[in-house]
Amino acid sequence: MNQKYIIPFSSLHKYQRADSVWANQYLTPLAAYGDGFASNRAEFLPAFIQYECVTKHLEQINPNEMPEVVIPPEKFGDDWNEILEGDEFSNLQKYIKAISHLEKVLDFVNFRVGGQDNVIELGNKGFKKGLVFEVPRHSLMRAVQYEIFEDLLIGNFMKTHLVGKWPASRL
Repeated sequence: MNQKYIIPFSSLHKYQRADSVWANQYLTPLAAYGDGFASNRAEFLPAFIQYECVTKHLEQINPNEMPEVVIPPEKFGDDWNEILEGDEFSNLQKYIKAISHLEKVLDFVNFRVGGQDNVIELGNKGFKKGLVFEVPRHSLMRAVQYEIFEDLLIGNFMKTHLVGKWPASRL
């Protein structure tokens, strides 16, 4: 590792969706990013800068802070009451089963959409260990269509439940 500079940049967001603003209480304040930083090899740089690495010229940008706005999930096409329609369950099942290593660690994955369970059995091992995801239909199907399931995880509006015994070392 030969990093010379450390700069906070990709975690400076705030949640705006009404169903994810709860996560804002867990965000790290910008002023705290350098707390405890100590290194003989790297320098901690502030966020929101332009930095010329050759001349080491640093210019602060100082953008205005965005106002805190709460946006209803419907603005993103999400209605927590909508259930899966047509071929959506089979598309979801195909997407999940294509992740072949899941059946090595899970017996099932359940997508609770509009209050309705949509269970995908993995490996015919029963239902001892699995995951339940509560998620609105629109966002789920977009994630399946574009193969971006991780966006649901980082959005902090999908509810995730562990079912069964999980080793403490994996949590």
